Amino acid sequence: MTDYSEHPLNNRTDIDSAVNAGWQFYKKYFIPLYAISLVTAFIGATFTSGMDISSLQTTTDPQELIAIMKSMLGNSLIISLVSIFINVLLQYFIIMKPVDPDYNFISSVGHILTRIYFPLLIVYIVLSIFAMVAFIFGTLLLFVGLLFAIPYVILFFALTVPVMIIEKRSIGETITRLIKLVHMKFWPNMGWISVYILFAMIFSLIVGALVMIPFSGSLFKSIMNPDATQMLEFASNPSFIILSSLTGAITTPLLPILALLLYFHNRSAEGGNTVSTEFYDKGDSNPDEISSGDNNESEPFTPTVDDLHP
Repeated sequence: MTDYSEHPLNNRTDIDSAVNAGWQFYKKYFIPLYAISLVTAFIGATFTSGMDISSLQTTTDPQELIAIMKSMLGNSLIISLVSIFINVLLQYFIIMKPVDPDYNFISSVGHILTRIYFPLLIVYIVLSIFAMVAFIFGTLLLFVGLLFAIPYVILFFALTVPVMIIEKRSIGETITRLIKLVHMKFWPNMGWISVYILFAMIFSLIVGALVMIPFSGSLFKSIMNPDATQMLEFASNPSFIILSSLTGAITTPLLPILALLLYFHNRSAEGGNTVSTEFYDKGDSNPDEISSGDNNESEPFTPTVDDLHP
């Protein structure tokens, strides 16, 4: 049985305590968080640099173009599958490391592959269809609608892994649970995600500009001669791949940390000031314990059909 009530990111009900808890968590576990994130960034940058984008510009044969796009689709699929797995590994570490004394990195890989990864892919496919519909409607509503759709979709993706790891729900129950959690404290959730997106954009611009300094000559040459071959050579530069991976890995753990903060924050709205979440590691039942901050005694909470299908 795992008790999440003592998790350092639990019970953070205001923005100040959430930011402070997230920062303290980030500092305490920086080395493993950064190492896992670095693997993700390096794999993504390496596979992306290997895509021959210039061939799309020089090829005129439709069949050859289709073949090139198929090969790129294969690389993109591999990048996505590997990145999703490593990101789940990162989220699993963030969730389990502080509360599970028996946490082991190797065993977590097996647990993710056998219990979480493939159901998660199905949920992500469903959410991707929903995301496309949301972006289409957002585009039809011009720029403002798209600004609303982006954080709204990110909320669903961000909360998926915490729900599947902590609550151990089925695919259908996960989707209905996500709908309930996202809309439980909708505007605060949207605000937190929007602040994260703004911070990530500003940080990426600043760090990206610093990374570009050693390659300013190549960048200027690419701008003056906007050829796909020049851009490909620039993006495939090993030094650029290494530097961009080293800097990109700094912000990668922030979204999983924010996702867990939002999850616990929304769970607290269901049962009072303090949420104590306990789930058995084995078996079909997921006992849930919610205690109010007004007293020290807790009563077991038995999920009903309405709780599983909000």
